[in-house]
Amino acid sequence: MFACLLIGAFGLFVQSRALDLQSRQFADQSALAVLGSWDEQDLLDRGAAQLIAAQTDAERDDLFAGWSQLGELRHYAGSRGGAKVTLTRGGALVTANYVGKAEFSHGNALVKLALVREKGAWRVLGFGVYPGQDALDTREASNR
Repeated sequence: MFACLLIGAFGLFVQSRALDLQSRQFADQSALAVLGSWDEQDLLDRGAAQLIAAQTDAERDDLFAGWSQLGELRHYAGSRGGAKVTLTRGGALVTANYVGKAEFSHGNALVKLALVREKGAWRVLGFGVYPGQDALDTREASNR
């Protein structure tokens, strides 16, 4: 019995590490694509249905117009955060939250991404750019 529990715990640990690695890679790729082009389509192509439905095109246009004032991406420091599995009545819900620091030609910002795993693929559930918040520790910000 103890051996079964130990094997099960080890299996969950390995799966958790794999989900962290996969989600972090997707978060960084998504952040670089969106921040590097300021093209809404780059976000929509990676977006979950909930992200797309949450805003009108005009609202998204306004967000991107504001964010693009930061200018050209100079450096993205990568993201910090991780994935988690929540058991629900409908099965397992796999999500991840990440925060990264970005440097642009006209300032710095924190970038926050919320991800969800749907049908075996990661999708962006939430995306935000927060200019002037580069002084915050990303570990603290990812807990918000």
